[in-house]
Amino acid sequence: MSQLTLQDLNAQIQQLEAQRAQLQADADQQRKEAAASVIQELIQKISIYGITAKELGLDPGRAAKGKAKPGRKPLGAQIAQAGKSGKIHTGPDGQTWTEGTRGRKPAWLTQQLAEASISDPTEAEAQ
Repeated sequence: MSQLTLQDLNAQIQQLEAQRAQLQADADQQRKEAAASVIQELIQKISIYGITAKELGLDPGRAAKGKAKPGRKPLGAQIAQAGKSGKIHTGPDGQTWTEGTRGRKPAWLTQQLAEASISDPTEAEAQ
């Protein structure tokens, strides 16, 4: 059994990486070609049967306007609105956290609130 040197191993690695890259490129090209043929087939069938975008569940006017469902705010607006009414806490390193936002309280805030309740129980209740 012959021993391989580090240079031999590096050369094999480079060769295998080049082979992997080539195979990935081939797979991507095949996927693009397959997708193109499927799209062409769909276009032909849609035109033959006279199918509309609405029948497919697509509404091009709505996508162009970019509106959300009526009566529901986007998630970012929900979080921003929740943050408006909450108290803002500042951590020792300048990080901030607003009550009423999603997720757990940060560890630094839990520690601050615990320390505040030990030093002055009435102040912790007011928070």
